[in-house]
Amino acid sequence: MTLERAVLRYRLPLAHPISVRRGAVHVTIHERQGLVLALRDETGAVGLGECSPLPGTGAAELDALEARLLQPTHEPAADIPLPPEVAFAMDMAAVHLQAMREQRSAVSVLAERGGTTPAERLPIQGVFVGNLAEARALAGSSRSAVYTHLKVKVGATSVEDDVARIAALLEGLPVTTMLRLDANQGFTPEAIHGFLERIDVDRIAYIEEPVPTAQLAAVGPTLGIRVALDESLRDAPAALLAAPFVSTWILKPTLGHVLPGMDRAEEARRLGKDVVISSAIESGLGLGFLAALAGRDATHMRTAGIATDTWLAEDLVDPPFSTARGFVDLTGSPPRLRRELEDALT
Repeated sequence: MTLERAVLRYRLPLAHPISVRRGAVHVTIHERQGLVLALRDETGAVGLGECSPLPGTGAAELDALEARLLQPTHEPAADIPLPPEVAFAMDMAAVHLQAMREQRSAVSVLAERGGTTPAERLPIQGVFVGNLAEARALAGSSRSAVYTHLKVKVGATSVEDDVARIAALLEGLPVTTMLRLDANQGFTPEAIHGFLERIDVDRIAYIEEPVPTAQLAAVGPTLGIRVALDESLRDAPAALLAAPFVSTWILKPTLGHVLPGMDRAEEARRLGKDVVISSAIESGLGLGFLAALAGRDATHMRTAGIATDTWLAEDLVDPPFSTARGFVDLTGSPPRLRRELEDALT
C-alpha cells in the first residue's frame, strides 16, 4: 500500500508558564511545539500521529524530526533506528489510519493487535501543583471528587510545606481518593523519612522517584511505602527495576518508553509491576491515543496520568480533549484536527 505523507508543525500556547527539566537544568516554557504526521491511503482515509519531543526542543531538532517523518520507510536510511518520538508518531498514525478506514475506535484496533479485551472508559488521575491555599481550595471543591487518584508534586520546597499541603488535601478530599506523590528525586534520604513520618501513608498509593536513582536501592526498602519509577527507568540496574518495594512503572509512550507493541509494559508486568501511562504535555491528539494505549487491556488497566490537557490554552483537535469528568470514553472514533489544520494538511 502506497501512503502519502504530510507533516504539520504546531505551536500551542499554554494556559500558564510551566517549568520543565532538561537534563540538569529547569527551563520555563510558554508554548508547546510539536509535529503531526498525516498518512493518506489510496481510499482517501487519513491517519494522524503526534510527534512530541521534550518540551523546549529547539527549531533545529524539530527540523530533523520532520525530515525523518517525511522519509519513506523503504529508503536505505530508514534502516537507521528512528528517534523514539518519530517511531511513536508513525505507529500512532498507522493505528489511527486503520481505525478511520474501518470506522472504529483506536482502542479496539490496539486490543485486536494485542489479543486483549479493551476497556470502554479509562479513569484519569487529577494533578495538583500549587501552594497551601490552593490545596485547601481544591480539597473543598466539587471538582476534586471526580478523581479516584490525585497526583501531587512534593520535594521541591520544604518538608513543612509538603506536609501542610498533603494534610489539607487529605482533610477535604473523599476518603476514597488516593494520592500519588511525585518527588522528582527531590528528597534527601533524611528528608524523605521525616516527610513520610508526618503524613497519613495509608492514603498514599505510591511515591514516585523519592530520591536520586543512585540512592534508591538503599533507601527504598526503608520507606515503608510503595515506590514508582519514572526517570530511573532509563538507566536503573535490573535489580532496582525488579525490587520488591517498587510497585509501579510510569511510562511516557511519546518519549519512547513504550510503543503500541507495549514491550516495556509487558516487561513490567512480567516483574509483577503495575503500569501507569503518563503524558508529557501532548496535544489532545496525542492524549487521545495515550488513553487508547492505557485502556487496550481492561484486565491490567490502571488510572492514567494524562490530565495535562488543562495545561493547554488551545488544542489541535475539535472538540478539545478533556479529562474534566475524571475519565475518558474510549469507544468513539479517533479525534479530528480543527478544520483549519485539516485544510493545512491537504
